[in-house]
Amino acid sequence: MTDKNAYEEIVGKRSILGHISRILFWGFNLLMLMWMWGALDATVGQEGDLGAAESIGVGIGMTLILFVWVLGDVILGLFYFFTRPIRQLVKK
Repeated sequence: MTDKNAYEEIVGKRSILGHISRILFWGFNLLMLMWMWGALDATVGQEGDLGAAESIGVGIGMTLILFVWVLGDVILGLFYFFTRPIRQLVKK
């Protein structure tokens, strides 16, 4: 028994620009994660013991990397969001 007011969702396909924006978004996130990990590994190293000035420098550096990460994510995330497939509800 089907309902008269039943709807079916039809999802379109992502365009070439949508695929490119998806790859750029996730690639950028991976690149930023590797950059942050590498920067921390290079500064702290095996010892893990930093002086006061070094700790402040590492904190400033990590803050700048995080700022670039968030700014890039907002820009690329908007492209990713606006190139998503169209969804339509069609009456059955």
